[in-house]
Amino acid sequence: MNSIADVTMTGETTNNVFGYSVSEAGDVNGDGFADVYVGAYGFSSSKGRAYLYYGGASMNNVVDIYMTGDTTLNYFGYSVSGGGDVNGDGYADMISGAYGNNSNKGRAYVYTNTMRGEDIPDLILTGQYDGDSFGNSVSNAGDVNGDGFSDVIVGHPGYNSATGIAYIFYGGITMNNVADLMMTGETTNILFGRYVSSAGDVNGDGYSDVIIGAERYGNGRSYIFYGGSLMNNVADVIMDGEFDNDRFGVSVSSAGDVNSDGYSDVIVGAEYYNSLKGRAYIYYGGSVMNNVADVIMTGETNNDFFGRSVSLAGDVNNDGFSDVIVGAPYSTSNIGRSFIYFGGAAMNNIADVTMTGEAIDSYFAYSVSSAGDVNNDGFSDVIVGASGYTSFTGRAYIYFGGTAMDNIADVTMTGEAKNNFFGNSVSSAGDVNGDGFSDVILEATLSYLTGKVYVYFGGAQMNNTADLTMSGEVNYFFGNSVSSGGDLNSDGYSDVVVGAGGYNINGKAYIYLSSPPDNRKNLFLFGAIQGMYDPVLDTEVPDTIKVFLRNSTSPFARVDSSINVLLGPGTGQQFLFRNVQNDKAYYIEVTHRNALATWSANPISFVNSDASIAFSVDANYAYGNNQIQVDNSPYNVFAFYSGDVNQDGTIDASDVSEVDNDSYISLSGYVNTDVTGDNFVDAEDVSIVDNNAFNAVSVVRP
Repeated sequence: MNSIADVTMTGETTNNVFGYSVSEAGDVNGDGFADVYVGAYGFSSSKGRAYLYYGGASMNNVVDIYMTGDTTLNYFGYSVSGGGDVNGDGYADMISGAYGNNSNKGRAYVYTNTMRGEDIPDLILTGQYDGDSFGNSVSNAGDVNGDGFSDVIVGHPGYNSATGIAYIFYGGITMNNVADLMMTGETTNILFGRYVSSAGDVNGDGYSDVIIGAERYGNGRSYIFYGGSLMNNVADVIMDGEFDNDRFGVSVSSAGDVNSDGYSDVIVGAEYYNSLKGRAYIYYGGSVMNNVADVIMTGETNNDFFGRSVSLAGDVNNDGFSDVIVGAPYSTSNIGRSFIYFGGAAMNNIADVTMTGEAIDSYFAYSVSSAGDVNNDGFSDVIVGASGYTSFTGRAYIYFGGTAMDNIADVTMTGEAKNNFFGNSVSSAGDVNGDGFSDVILEATLSYLTGKVYVYFGGAQMNNTADLTMSGEVNYFFGNSVSSGGDLNSDGYSDVVVGAGGYNINGKAYIYLSSPPDNRKNLFLFGAIQGMYDPVLDTEVPDTIKVFLRNSTSPFARVDSSINVLLGPGTGQQFLFRNVQNDKAYYIEVTHRNALATWSANPISFVNSDASIAFSVDANYAYGNNQIQVDNSPYNVFAFYSGDVNQDGTIDASDVSEVDNDSYISLSGYVNTDVTGDNFVDAEDVSIVDNNAFNAVSVVRP
């Protein structure tokens, strides 16, 4: 890998602030290539815009999708991020913030249908209080509650005299706009929630964690909150800056696993350190994570503002260690620089690749992000925003990773007009169109304060033409933050989230779900899991299952899959499939993290796009009657056998050994050996697995 940009994207006009925020978008179009997301919150009088660029083997700088804020001063695209897959459809989704929406109440927008070229948000999250700038920062949160759906986090730094608050919204097939968890700052004027991010899984308990910055608290402070099936709002790790007014926490991000010890790490920026030279700090995760920095990187000269932007870079040189990228946008008369540091078993603080902006006042690296793998070559790529480029038209650059990565941009995207601030926020979008290439999302917020968000699809020949554009409302700063949302609805496509912090003072966030053409089929499934069902209360511990469709003839190849949370035998759950033909028969295979895979007794057909199966009603709905009766009052309930901890198709001594060992050390958390789902491995779990192993229970299939 070198320091020459491989793709350069430029804002549309002056003052677009294109590139202010950038992010990996995931693979929004499902083509196998990661895509990127760039915000330009200054677009059209700060209506704001976010741009998605599809990755590809030869990615270009032509935007594939762009989303625009609702009104001027929306600042749509001020923060952008991939949203993961919030609706579980298999495509990456996207999120963008518009903190100026509705008198700065703010909004965040989640997009999940970008696979169909739609720029209409699928879910709008709105702030509650005037001037609170809800949506100032948005991010994929990972899967904090372990239900199989990606979740999103939205920052609200103006809440209660800048005490600040952050909201987590759980993903789901029918995700709603009611916050599931709220974390609040400690005191006024600390801007808690101005920057939020997934932290990965820092303590290795199987749940994603989040990190939140509060740069104005003393020297600056950052907080890590551990995920869990019952996640709470009490910080588990608190990190403080070194010196007064360092602005520690001005940027926060997961660092991936830079030392490859199996725990996710985090990176925090402190742009004011030592006469604005700036610093960035990496903290290694661990089963008992501490708040002592393990790697410290320092800026080159005074007034560099090194650490103004920090991000996971992915593994750009494919050496098995995650890498990080740090921006210094004010370096050398505001030309700006970004630095990539390779991870390693003994990671150091010497930059391995340095990229430099093109001109004075470009503010290159005001935003930096992993782009995912936009050209699907096996190396992670990065995206860097330069929102000041050419009178704040803005520009964003994609650099392809490689064993000898260079510093020449491979794709360049440019804003539409002056003062658009295109690239103010950039992010990977995941794979929103499901083509196997990661995509990117960018925003342009300030032109007429409306905002616009652009999505560019990755691909083998990725270009710099936006594939999707989302526009905000006037004055709402639509796109002031953009992010991948992950796969919020678990449909196999990444989704995106867009913030509009200026909306009606309170702010707004918009979710856009990335879904394929609307030809999905619905399976309604009733079932129960032996260890998680309580026959006394007639209830079940909710947990995620994955359902596969298989051809009805040998070798019974898997055709499609879908996930959802099983709530119990009396509640049918919907599973969505896109590779299904009406009136063609398919076997149903149900899998769970510690239950025995169970097949349907017979192939079933989808009629008018729907099908149903009630495993819990009778054992004979399973192939070979391979279920166990767990209740007979007030009605019979049959369940999938629990105890296949190692998922080898047989419950045997090896499973018993794993559960027994974990019970001996009183292991807790979301672990496969906890077959009862109570977050503790104990004698009850051992008993269930031992009984099923004694009876030599194994998969029965055609």
